Amino acid sequence: MAGRSDLELVVLGVVWKMGPCTPYAIRREFLTSPTPHFSGSAGAIYPLVRRLERDGLLSSEAAQHGRRRSRLYRTTSKGTAVLKRWLRPPVPLKDIVGTYDPIRVRIYFLKASPPAQRRALLDESLAEMKRRIPLLEADERRYVESGDEFSRLASHGIQKSLDARIAWLEEVRRKLISRGLA
Repeated sequence: MAGRSDLELVVLGVVWKMGPCTPYAIRREFLTSPTPHFSGSAGAIYPLVRRLERDGLLSSEAAQHGRRRSRLYRTTSKGTAVLKRWLRPPVPLKDIVGTYDPIRVRIYFLKASPPAQRRALLDESLAEMKRRIPLLEADERRYVESGDEFSRLASHGIQKSLDARIAWLEEVRRKLISRGLA
């Protein structure tokens, strides 16, 4: 959607889904996400939330949590309209095929490192990917228990993508080792 970054649209969706929430709750959503693509840093989230409010996509009200004061944000009708526009076709081509994969990008340049380092990169990357699987399965179970089918399906998509990346990286590893390149 022209004019809004993916992060802005995702934050808008998180606020819509969570209901009234603080920027801290938004940050926690990103920091605990099984797909850490977007930054959950305070420096990214807090200014973005204020910008969305300034643009009329979010509204806020003062809230008290114990002795701490904060603000609770919710989507406005304008914000919900922007979110709904983002969710309808056509989906931009960059979102269909433009998956950035830092491991895949490294493969392009592996020739710059010695074979032992190549193999170490592949082995470590595969091990870390495989360590994520139980976390993703737990995340999906949580959505099943909550009855949130849309989040369950999205979480399942993350698992399928990771399964495909693991299969691909195992193939890369096998081919490089069989050719004496790793």
